[in-house]
Amino acid sequence: FVVPPWNEEPAPEGRVRLVINPGVGFGTGADLTTQLCLEALERELRPEDTVFDFGTGSGILALAAQALGAKRVVAGDIDVDAVLAAREDLPAAVGLFVGSIRSVRDGSVDLLMANLNAETIANHAADMRRVLRPGGRVIISGVPPRHGERVVKALTANGTPPREVFEQDIWLRIVC
Repeated sequence: FVVPPWNEEPAPEGRVRLVINPGVGFGTGADLTTQLCLEALERELRPEDTVFDFGTGSGILALAAQALGAKRVVAGDIDVDAVLAAREDLPAAVGLFVGSIRSVRDGSVDLLMANLNAETIANHAADMRRVLRPGGRVIISGVPPRHGERVVKALTANGTPPREVFEQDIWLRIVC
């Protein structure tokens, strides 16, 4: 249940209340791509997981992973302004940095989330696989169906074949 800071409405029963300031970074919770990621996160997250939010934007996915009980959450973005804005909404326990996935240590992530465009996903598929621990999982959205085949090929070629490709409206959610 995503709300801005000025909304005091309680979360519906069975939902977690996420407070995020709709500002500089992408990801207010209103967009379908974020919703698709959040749905998969609820299903995929395990309490022992170290989660990496690749291209965090507003930090909403990192905030959700923390609120849902991930052991450790780290988020990064190349946009300095987005990271500064995300820092305002994320708890101090969430590691947050300005930089790319290239800054993440090999084999350090159990669950990677990326709500990014198809080109970025395809271009970084090898790095996404590199940072995963054995058995690690990936949640992706932000990819329109017309680019789905390209993204699936890049993920598969780099050892992270999708086990779910779900289409809703004009977006895909890919879970590996």
